[in-house]
Amino acid sequence: MLYIGIDISKSKLHIAFFKDDAWQKMEIANESMSIQKWIKCLDKEAVQVIFEATGSYGAKLMYLLHLNHIHFTMLNPCQSKGFAQVEKNHSQTDQRDAVSLSKYGALIRPNPSLVAAQQWEKLRQTRGALRQMKKYERMLGNQLHALEQFPFQEPTVKTALIRTLATIREQILTLEANICDLTNDEMDKMVRKIATINGIGLVTARELVISTNGFQYFEKAKQPAKFIGVAPTTKSSGTSVRKKGKISRSGDSGLRGALYMAALSAIRCNNACKELYKRLKDKGKCSKQALVAVAHKLLRQAFALAKSMQDFDNNYYLKFQKT
Repeated sequence: MLYIGIDISKSKLHIAFFKDDAWQKMEIANESMSIQKWIKCLDKEAVQVIFEATGSYGAKLMYLLHLNHIHFTMLNPCQSKGFAQVEKNHSQTDQRDAVSLSKYGALIRPNPSLVAAQQWEKLRQTRGALRQMKKYERMLGNQLHALEQFPFQEPTVKTALIRTLATIREQILTLEANICDLTNDEMDKMVRKIATINGIGLVTARELVISTNGFQYFEKAKQPAKFIGVAPTTKSSGTSVRKKGKISRSGDSGLRGALYMAALSAIRCNNACKELYKRLKDKGKCSKQALVAVAHKLLRQAFALAKSMQDFDNNYYLKFQKT
């Protein structure tokens, strides 16, 4: 297997791989036509491409590799950074990073990454735009409120803010309707099952389903917790270093915030979460730590319902309590 490392930038792809006892290096434009031309030269059965997750700059490469049935692995930047530190790479260049990614593939031999269906990607793009529009709506609303506090107001400024705010609210309604149109019956059924959990509403349930591709790539409840960043971390060494309790905070910060707010409601109406919160508080945990643990519990409940497609049972946890 030939492992090809690619460092992605805005305008170029820096490629490196070891072949014929020497490092082969090249550059191509980060454009669909150039990438497609380069892919045609590859042996589909004998190569695996390694690159970092770089957001939209790597989207063309990822989807073209997928369409041409070429295995690839998209790394978390922390993984490649840690590997570079092991190699003691003190200087950093695009070509050197590509070489490091190729070495990572040859030594670690990571599993190929999976690509979600286009429908999930469209949903995430729509959700991202909707979040930004709501952020602008709050910002313009605050500006308009601040302007109204002055005894004298410039009419053109006030008119501009009002019209822009109205346009953004119109776009918010359009994007919300688009999310409903993109959601098929199976997705909608899963959202409604998760929304039966006491503490989780339809908006948070939809966020969970979109962010995790309907939990289809997760086999255990620990996996989505790590993916979203609510899994606790532990650092220990010998008898002196004992650090634990913090969450990793990787993944979607907006979804973590939504789960945290859902936890505030769950400690009042979700029996399992209420019991967990009380138990942690009795042990001396602060409210924030207990609420994060409740958010983790809600995510596990959502995972269980997404896999079983059953309604939430508020007393289900009692079956596992010791009598």
